Amino acid sequence: MVHHLRFILSSGEIVPGGSLAAPLAPFGLELPRVARELNDRTLALYAKGTPVSVRIKVGPGRQWSAIVLPPSVSTLLRSLPPALTSPDDLGGPARQLYGLVLFLSMLQDKPASAVASTVFGTMRSIRSSSPATTRVS
Repeated sequence: MVHHLRFILSSGEIVPGGSLAAPLAPFGLELPRVARELNDRTLALYAKGTPVSVRIKVGPGRQWSAIVLPPSVSTLLRSLPPALTSPDDLGGPARQLYGLVLFLSMLQDKPASAVASTVFGTMRSIRSSSPATTRVS
């Protein structure tokens, strides 16, 4: 039987006794080796500490494989500078987000401007609900 597990892990900061231990221990995997390999894979793609989604497939005979997925849109949005609040502000630090908007527009077969409006609406919502955000009227 094959088991599929999903984790949100910090790139390069994965430890054997952390959030991997309880779900993977019943399969008899060598947790230090799994953590080391996942750290190598995540650091090759993302900066240390970036939250990434990891999907691990565990098969019979202690065989396993992992897929590292990019950070979520909300993670990218939370990492942008506070002054960035509209599609017109796309520039320097938002290049990654701009690429994401273009990619999503191709996937959804929608104009990039429509996707950007949705993404920036989500960003405003995230920031307005954050306890650290102060609103001035």
